[in-house]
Amino acid sequence: MEHQCEAKLIAEYQANIELWKHDDTLRQQRQSNFLTLNTILFVGLGAVAGFKPSIIHLGIIMFFFSLFGLLLSIIWHKVQVRNAEYVRFRRFQLQHIESKLGNIDTFTNTYNAFYNFKNVDFGEKISTFILTEQAKHRSTLSEGKLPTLIGGFWSVSAMASIILIVIKMGT
Repeated sequence: MEHQCEAKLIAEYQANIELWKHDDTLRQQRQSNFLTLNTILFVGLGAVAGFKPSIIHLGIIMFFFSLFGLLLSIIWHKVQVRNAEYVRFRRFQLQHIESKLGNIDTFTNTYNAFYNFKNVDFGEKISTFILTEQAKHRSTLSEGKLPTLIGGFWSVSAMASIILIVIKMGT
């Protein structure tokens, strides 16, 4: 009976690893898709400006491009936050299974090293893993700032377009 229980835990562990890899791959694909869409918007805006429309028309077009870019950034941020929670959940689930198995500690060690900043001792023959100070900044948090940064660009662009329209209409 105990062997059967362990086999089920190992199967669950393997399934969670696959789900974790799937969630992380989706995160990377979404990140790439959102960056590509923003690049297309930026290039499209540049192309429209290259046609040298009137200042008012350019302002209106710029406003709509910026509005779409801002909405895209908001959606991107929400999707990234949700996906990060899936990945975080998988890590906890894997640690939980490791605690039940007792002889597997990959995700527990990873969590201790990268999130709790604890040294992980691999024994005399291998050494102790000590996370460097620079590596203590989580990449998902940095990536999570991209939608805000790009959304900020689109916000400034939208405000500039409004100012451009108002100034031109006033003259």
